[in-house]
Amino acid sequence: MNGAYKPIFVGASDRVKLHPIVPPKADDAGHPPGRSTVCLGGQRTTNKKRGNDLTARLHARFCDFQVQAKNMEEQMQALQMHVDATVAQDMLQRYSHDIVAEMTKARDEIRRGRWEIDPDLHAEYDSLCFCLAVLELTHEMVVSTAPSAVRLLHWHNRHYLEEDVAEWWQQAQQHASGDKGTGARGEQFWDPICRLALSDYKVEVMQLLELSAEKDAHVGEVCDFLRKIPSLQQMDRGGASSVEFQQATHEIQGMASAMMRAIPPEHPVRPLLEVYAGCSQDRFDAGKDVGKRLARTWIEDIAYAHAWVFPDMRRTELGELLRSVAGRRESENITEIDHVLFAVLSLNIPELLQLLSSMPEQFPPFFVTHLVDILYFAGRI
Repeated sequence: MNGAYKPIFVGASDRVKLHPIVPPKADDAGHPPGRSTVCLGGQRTTNKKRGNDLTARLHARFCDFQVQAKNMEEQMQALQMHVDATVAQDMLQRYSHDIVAEMTKARDEIRRGRWEIDPDLHAEYDSLCFCLAVLELTHEMVVSTAPSAVRLLHWHNRHYLEEDVAEWWQQAQQHASGDKGTGARGEQFWDPICRLALSDYKVEVMQLLELSAEKDAHVGEVCDFLRKIPSLQQMDRGGASSVEFQQATHEIQGMASAMMRAIPPEHPVRPLLEVYAGCSQDRFDAGKDVGKRLARTWIEDIAYAHAWVFPDMRRTELGELLRSVAGRRESENITEIDHVLFAVLSLNIPELLQLLSSMPEQFPPFFVTHLVDILYFAGRI
């Protein structure tokens, strides 16, 4: 592949942009700078073969993507047609997914070894976890065309709730036969139920409600309601468009709001219904939404708010939601990784790249190289 060529690629899901691809220059060994010459985790690693294996696999994925792009452009030129934006977008999404898959494989390989007792392996594992979180969030914010509310929520579930979901289930199950009411035992049952609902574990919520000693007529009605509605993930897996997703979430909120009007204010099932009913802008600004009460961190707060309160919000508007969430969590300690996630959610690409470059222990050069590839082809740089 000599010289520059110009396949057409789409920008972020909110709008389409056209950008040329310029193949990177290779070194004498045929490796682009910053890929196979960089070991996983930089200088810390004691297993350079593993690092080189990953960078070689990532480079192979990049080359495959370039070849596919050029072939597509040549076919369109031969037919004197423009490249279909959907086809180009699908190609970019597959490439991004392939990069995620290779890094996930490398992380899981480390996890099957002695990473817990080997400091070098543990550092590499942590680095890959950070990289995957940022890469997947970037994919959802910049590349994906799916509704962002469900994608952000389940990104949070994958990277932050690995152990929490099982603990919430066990806590609720343990107190399912406890005393009724909103006292200490009641909260120990209903709080984990609401946390599971906020995280879109609808089936688990229904199962726990069936076990509950508090299953009166109102709880039974809520169970019937949950059986009728899809989870956010079910809509996503079914390929719901943004319009279909918005219509379904509005219907769910309307059904839940109507049920709340018929349930006594003191009934303990009300906070669960509040999850599905959403809330007004005024109640959100006042911090009276159930997500604010149960969210432990800013990232939980924004994931819950986008999924259940503002599901129609576009990706380009999440920066404003982030500022609102930050304003009601001023006492929370913010880490360097948090600032990286801020930059992704705000689509502040210059700041994102500057932060990543300043943290090579967490984000080694090979990762930044491939992230830049994706951002470039998505029309962000």
